Amino acid sequence: MNAQLSTLRSELRARLGLAAAADTYGPSTTILNSFLARAQNWLYWQYGWEQLRRTWTFATVIGTQGYAWPTNGANEVCEPRKIVDVWLNNAGAVTELREGVTAALNGDTSQAIPTRYWRADQIYLWHIPDAVYTVDLVSYMKLGAFAADADPVTLDDEPVMELAIAIGKAHYRQTDSVGYLTMLSALINKLNARDDVTGNVSVQTVAAP
Repeated sequence: MNAQLSTLRSELRARLGLAAAADTYGPSTTILNSFLARAQNWLYWQYGWEQLRRTWTFATVIGTQGYAWPTNGANEVCEPRKIVDVWLNNAGAVTELREGVTAALNGDTSQAIPTRYWRADQIYLWHIPDAVYTVDLVSYMKLGAFAADADPVTLDDEPVMELAIAIGKAHYRQTDSVGYLTMLSALINKLNARDDVTGNVSVQTVAAP
């Protein structure tokens, strides 16, 4: 896990039978990077990845409704579209915040203990907090940068590589691309048997994105 893009690209080039091309130059570098980035992005959104699950915590401010999406340092940025739960801690009394606020509720600017939230450019709470509370946001980390040679892969190396190979083989019209999708399905089911975002058990077959 966490191999650099340049390392994965070299392996991908070899697995596609393109090893004669120079590693840092040549027309294949950009497209191979694209195969790897596309593979990681598709896998990230298709499944839940428990190693990326985190809890982000922030304190409310009296009279403030919107809060920037929290981070745990520079490398652990919350992905708002993969929220699992949001909890409010009121002096030890913990309650779950429900998602969604109607237009009528949003027009209510009174201050009270928040019971709901909604997602936009920030996370917004309703009611507007009337005191300092602690909010625990359970979600998944965003994918890290994956464009420069030194950028590490965020997910497990193996499924990203297997899917990138399948994408590459399909692109170059190599007939064994389906076999790599079969191997990927088996690998995914072992690494990640359940998707905690949707509650769905991982599928047995994978179609190339």
